[in-house]
Amino acid sequence: MASKSKDQGARPKPRSRNAGGTVDKTVVDIEGEDECGSCGGHFMSGGKSVLCGLCKLWFHIDCQKINEAKYKWLSKDDSSIFWYCRSCSVSVGNFMGLINNVNETQKTMIKTIEAIKSEVEINKEDIKKLSQSSSVVNNEEVKTIIENRLKDENERLKRKSNLMLYRIDESKSNDSDRRKNDDLSKLTGIFEDIDLEVEMRTFFRVGKHREDGCRPIKVVFKEECIKRDAFEIAIQKKCAVSNDRTIKERDEYNKLRDILRDRQSKGEKDLVIRRGKITRFRSQSTTQSEENTA
Repeated sequence: MASKSKDQGARPKPRSRNAGGTVDKTVVDIEGEDECGSCGGHFMSGGKSVLCGLCKLWFHIDCQKINEAKYKWLSKDDSSIFWYCRSCSVSVGNFMGLINNVNETQKTMIKTIEAIKSEVEINKEDIKKLSQSSSVVNNEEVKTIIENRLKDENERLKRKSNLMLYRIDESKSNDSDRRKNDDLSKLTGIFEDIDLEVEMRTFFRVGKHREDGCRPIKVVFKEECIKRDAFEIAIQKKCAVSNDRTIKERDEYNKLRDILRDRQSKGEKDLVIRRGKITRFRSQSTTQSEENTA
């Protein structure tokens, strides 16, 4: 920046400001009522002062510990030269540090964006290949899936009040009425605490009659809660009993039964299928024995 010298006895003109509000010169010899931003003293004729580029205050070079060499450098006619007082240098330093952090963050963001762009391009290719190799599920297929699920659910709801009894001796009589009365007598003996004439809707043997067979009995109760009570009674009387499973549930049960048999063949004991899982059976006597031992 250019410096401006004054005669020893002359009083300098006041500092002028341009339309943008900045001081025209960074270094100038001034005298007058202006006060130093450091000491508060006035500037004498011939004194050397510098202008802070941030706070816009003037300072004695001695107050800011500026030597002659630096003063001459600041006096160059160069618009790119800026000087900041000691107080403002801290703020400028912090600000420049913030700018550097922003620049580094920006560089990191640019790298991240470029990486994301690369991933997007790769995903586009994968999606394109997938769409070309995969069959499109049409409305008819979706409709079929939904209908099958609804059918399974309706079947389950229709069977919720039914139970199945297995290994109940079957009459060898050729008279179907006599066989039915015999089965009713057996059911009455099992469910003696339930009024079957009131709570039971119907019962029948499942499958074709065989002289050497023992078909399961399906019992249809009027209410699900009564079915649950009957289920517990059958368990207590050590009857082979299950819920009336749907075709899908029977398939799942058969798979579990095959797994159970395989594990039993390998020496595992006390295994039972309960609530759709293979679990270890713990009898009441076993539990009491463990408690006495403890």
